Amino acid sequence: MYDLLIAGGGPAGYAAAVRTAQLGGRVLLVEKDKVGGTCLHRGCIPAKVLHKSAAAVDAAREALLRGLLVGSAKVNPEMVSTRRQEVVSALHQGLLLLLQRKGIETIAGTARLLGPACVAVEGKAGTREIMASKILIVTGSQERIPSFPGAKLLRGVEESLSPPADLCRVVIVGAGNSGLELGSAYASLGFSVTIIEQEKRVLPALDDDECGKWLGFLFRRRGITVYTGANVLEVRQADRKVHLTVETAGAQERIEADMAIAATGRVPCLRVLGENLNGLEKNSSSGIRVNERQETSIPGVYAAGDVTGPPMLAHVAYAEGMAAAENALGFSSAVDYRAVPQFVSADPEAAWAGMTEKEASQAGLRCRVGMFPFAASGSAHVDGRTGGFVKLVALQESGQVVGMQVIGGRASEMIMEGVLAIRQGLTFAALAGAIHPHPTFSEAVWEAALALKGSTLHAPEH
Repeated sequence: MYDLLIAGGGPAGYAAAVRTAQLGGRVLLVEKDKVGGTCLHRGCIPAKVLHKSAAAVDAAREALLRGLLVGSAKVNPEMVSTRRQEVVSALHQGLLLLLQRKGIETIAGTARLLGPACVAVEGKAGTREIMASKILIVTGSQERIPSFPGAKLLRGVEESLSPPADLCRVVIVGAGNSGLELGSAYASLGFSVTIIEQEKRVLPALDDDECGKWLGFLFRRRGITVYTGANVLEVRQADRKVHLTVETAGAQERIEADMAIAATGRVPCLRVLGENLNGLEKNSSSGIRVNERQETSIPGVYAAGDVTGPPMLAHVAYAEGMAAAENALGFSSAVDYRAVPQFVSADPEAAWAGMTEKEASQAGLRCRVGMFPFAASGSAHVDGRTGGFVKLVALQESGQVVGMQVIGGRASEMIMEGVLAIRQGLTFAALAGAIHPHPTFSEAVWEAALALKGSTLHAPEH
C-alpha cells in the first residue's frame, strides 16, 4: 500500500510527491495529462515566455529609437510559440528526470475519489482501484467562463498565450493578473489592445486605489484602451468580427475586435470527487475546505493548491503541497499566509505582499506609509522605466512593516525584501539601516523606508 496517493501532477502535486520521497514515504502520483500541470504547460511558464518575448521587442524598439541599432525590425509573433515550446519542453523533461531520480511512481489517468483510502484511476488500459494510507487532492483549477450572452465566442487565456500570426485588434475582458499580462504583451508585440474591467480600477485583487490608478494611467500611456467600471452585456459575431456591447457610466457602447479573450479568473476543478462522496465540505470559493494542516473534512484525505480556492498561485501550491505531504506522513506543518507575494509580469510590473494601507485600516491598525517614486531612481532612469513607486506600510507605534506594494521597476524581484520584512517582523528602521547597492531598483525600498523616517535622500520634498 502507498503511504500517499496524489491526484494531480501540478505544482502542489509534484512538490508533495518529492517531499514524500524525501521523507522516505512510498508515493504514487496520478496525472491525466503531463506532470507540471497548468502552471508549466498552459499558465505561469508560457505567460512569462510571452512577457519576456514582449520585453525583448520593447528593448529592440527602444534601441532603434535611441540609435543604438540601425535599420528596421519586424515582429514575428509566431516565434513566441516556438520559444514557449523550447522552454516548456526543457522544464518538463527536467521534472520527469527529477521524479525518476526520486523513485516516484506515476500513472497516466484520471483519479476519482471513492472513499477515505481508495481512488479509482481511469486510464487507457481501463479502470483500476488503488488503496493508500492517505490521499491528497491537488486537481488544480480551470478557467472561469463568463455568464453574459455570447461568452463562448471568447478565447481563453491559456490558448491566447500563443499570439496569432497576424496583428489585429484584441479585446480582453478582465483586468486582473492574466488580463494585464496579456494586454501588456500583446501591445508590445504590435496588437491593438482594449481591456475591459467591471471593477472601478484595474487589478482589483490589489486593494489599493493609488496602485490601481497608477497602473491604469501607465497602461493608457502605452496606447492601451482601458475601460473600468464597465460590464459586458453581450458578445456577438458577424462578418468574422467580434462585437461586444459594453455598459459604462450608464451608457452602452459597441466595441468591434478581431479577437476577444476572457480573462475573468479561475475556479477549482472538482471532477476528482465523483458523484456521491459524502462528508467532503466546500468553502465559500467552491473549493475544498481544509484546515491549517491541509486536512479535508474526511479523515485521511488532504487537499492543496488551486482546488482549495484563492490564492491560486503556484508558489502557494508548492508550500501547501509540501505541508500536506509532511502532515500525511505524521509531521506537523502549516503554511504561513501573512506575506504571500503576488505579482503581474507586465509593463509596468506590479507586486505586493502583506497588507495595503486600506486593509490595515479596515483591520483596525494604525499605520503610516512611506513612498518613493521611480522617477527619482537612478537605476530606473538608466533602464528607461521611471513610472511607478515603492510603498511601505508600517505600524504607527512599533514601525513594524506589515505591507509592501511596488508598481514599475523590477517589482516581481523586489517584493521579496518586503516578504522577508513582514515574515520576520522587521521595522522600517531596519530596512532604512541596511545598505542597498547603487545603482539598483532595490534602492527604492531603502528610500521608501527613509521616507517613513521622515525624509528620503533623492525624492523631492513635498
